Amino acid sequence: MPAVIGLLGMKGYEGPTLRNEAKKSYVTMLDGVYPGATDEFLRLEETAQAWYRKRAMERIFDSVEASGKAGIVENHTALYTGEYDDEGNLEITVSQEELRYYTHIICLDRTSKPDVAIYAHQTYPDNLHPRKLVVRKKTFTSNLRDICFEEHTHLATLGTSYLLEAKLSNLLRDLESHNYLQNVQKANEHLERLIAGRTSLTYKVLLFNADTVLTGDHYLSLFWQNVSIDANDTKEYPLLESGLHMDDESYQYFKSRQAMLLCEESFDDAEFKVVCEQTAKKISIRPEFINLLRKVRSTINACCILMTCGPPEFWESILENEGLSGDIDVIGGARLSDGFVVTPHLMSQLAVTLKNKYNMQIWAFGDENDAEMLQHADLVTINVGKAVKPESEAKD
Repeated sequence: MPAVIGLLGMKGYEGPTLRNEAKKSYVTMLDGVYPGATDEFLRLEETAQAWYRKRAMERIFDSVEASGKAGIVENHTALYTGEYDDEGNLEITVSQEELRYYTHIICLDRTSKPDVAIYAHQTYPDNLHPRKLVVRKKTFTSNLRDICFEEHTHLATLGTSYLLEAKLSNLLRDLESHNYLQNVQKANEHLERLIAGRTSLTYKVLLFNADTVLTGDHYLSLFWQNVSIDANDTKEYPLLESGLHMDDESYQYFKSRQAMLLCEESFDDAEFKVVCEQTAKKISIRPEFINLLRKVRSTINACCILMTCGPPEFWESILENEGLSGDIDVIGGARLSDGFVVTPHLMSQLAVTLKNKYNMQIWAFGDENDAEMLQHADLVTINVGKAVKPESEAKD
């Protein structure tokens, strides 16, 4: 099924990206369904509005399915109703039933810091002033994420900064085409480039699930806590949730891609690099693995590949801190520019590619949750628990 991308909160925004998309598959929600103007529609009873909205989404969904091309849909209303629910939270204009038709949601967030500065001197209804919206942003965004997460709908929010056009254009291009199969293809292409950079004498590979074996702690929790809006909310950074290996392939992909989109909305490339470097300083590789990695670097017929469900930049920083950068490859994804995300299932598929396509002998390192990957290895090392610090070091 092609992507159905909903643009929420876009009312009043007429940038060139939307004008360009209008030449392709871009439509407004009520096109061909409601004959009147938007203002007239908004004066209808809620039940009538709901009927037209449902009919519109069914029509759009059928059209996308028949054409085989992604559809980009602008919701016709503002993101906020201007009303508050019983708990004092801003109500969302889009219903959960409507969200079920979307594969992706892009939300234009006018409560971001740049907007408050830009619009501070404009006149707003008291309950919609940007300064007050900022206070309620966290609760509102969390509510929207909860709904999207429940419906397995990808959500990305964009603030109306000077970078909006570039970000929106890049995001739309990615969401229109990226899917589970393309994710596997791009990961295999990346692996092919890594293998091509090795000598013809290389026939052994040490394959690590770096997230589970190289350090004493599960570093991903530390990383996501450093970038999370709310470190206790697994809906915001779903890779904090345990048991990713227990999900099916498509749900692993969904959660990993959602984490990628959240990284995109939280940081630009420079900021993201700083977060990776700062977090990497708090993590060290276990001594026995440092010795092993150094030994393999000096072996002409073997190589090391670290696989991670997080950002490759993080492990590249750790390797640099340990004096191991340069000869050890890292496969991971946490930015759109990476082209793919790594899941437990993808790790297994890459192991199969190494074995069957490149005839590599595999020594795989993982824990009890990596059985899918480990079964394809010639030699297996399983991490059975966390490293324990010596008592003297613990006191320090």
